[in-house]
Amino acid sequence: MTRTTIRYTALLAMLAGTPALAQVSATFEQIPNVSSANDLTPDGRFVVGSYDSNGDFLPDDGYRWDRLTDIFTIIPSVGTATGVDTILAVSDDGSVLVGNIPETSVEEFSHQAAIWTDADGWTGLGWLPNAGLCPSRSSGYEISGDGTVVVGLSWDGCSGRAFRWTEATGMQELENLPTAATAPRCSRVTATP
Repeated sequence: MTRTTIRYTALLAMLAGTPALAQVSATFEQIPNVSSANDLTPDGRFVVGSYDSNGDFLPDDGYRWDRLTDIFTIIPSVGTATGVDTILAVSDDGSVLVGNIPETSVEEFSHQAAIWTDADGWTGLGWLPNAGLCPSRSSGYEISGDGTVVVGLSWDGCSGRAFRWTEATGMQELENLPTAATAPRCSRVTATP
């Protein structure tokens, strides 16, 4: 892996003409064939995102990189849809991942929110009852730290709706905000009930 270290001094301190208030150091590591790094566990151990398996510069699969053990796991895609199952989120212990897989009950290209574990592979989470193909049935965006709650976007016809999913309740629509300018989605979850 290539390591690049970047150091910079707080811009505000420089503009004010005063001594630097603090120095910040960041280290970046380039991960070969990775299209994106989408999430990181709070302790920084696991990194997840999309992976270019065939070298065409498009995401084909997902990945989970354990930085402690340096184990890089390619999460195989489902079907042939490029970029559909990009991994978007990871539980705090790195055991449950959230992404999207093809929804195969229709001929038209579509996908649904899904979770992935070592034991079960991909499991689709479904979609809200009236979900159209706009362009997906549902999309997962985030998972709780303990891996039991997933949030994201599904549809009522072609009107976007935020959802919350647990194994016990399935996918449930969250309150619709009628003043939203774009399709509402839930992108963050901080705790389980």
